[in-house]
Amino acid sequence: MGMKRAFGTDPKITQILQDSTTVEWERVLDRPVDFALVDASHLYEHVRKDTEAIMRVLAPDGIVVWHDYRPVEIRRGVKRYLDELYKKGLPLKRIAESSFCVYQHSRAAGEMKSFAA
Repeated sequence: MGMKRAFGTDPKITQILQDSTTVEWERVLDRPVDFALVDASHLYEHVRKDTEAIMRVLAPDGIVVWHDYRPVEIRRGVKRYLDELYKKGLPLKRIAESSFCVYQHSRAAGEMKSFAA
């Protein structure tokens, strides 16, 4: 397994260095994820797989941030997939003048389940 603790002994922060298209988050993690930064492959299918996987383990009120949300040639998969989710009603927000897109799961809305496969 490609786990590496990059933040000393802090038990709340774990950096996982592994192929995100093959990791089974439900088996790797021992609790729901409060915050996830998705900064991986820009291919559409990989962005979709990474997003669906993290949504399955996201804690109530958890936050997901995607990097490289821009219409640049090598990053089109990120923007394309997230734009599709937004059009389906997922409340995504772009951080102004950045390449970051953010989602916070709403405990009350229950919207997360409808977007994860």
